Amino acid sequence: MTVRSPGLSIRLSHGWVWQEPRVLGGSVRLNQVNYIVDPGYTEWAVAPVRAGKATVHIQGLPQSKGSPQDVTFTFHVS
Repeated sequence: MTVRSPGLSIRLSHGWVWQEPRVLGGSVRLNQVNYIVDPGYTEWAVAPVRAGKATVHIQGLPQSKGSPQDVTFTFHVS
């Protein structure tokens, strides 16, 4: 995913228990979005910091039975 301007976000369903996202690389910063009324997901705004590449790793466990899920996003900032 190429980041050229602000406005990207990562939304994580409440059907899962998610760990805190880990960012590898310094090209993006994640800012958690806090809502007054719960929208049914946890949201992280992706903010470009400098040109380069960053990878975001998130692990989740389903609320019911199931296996852990690893989610990875790679961002290219130009």
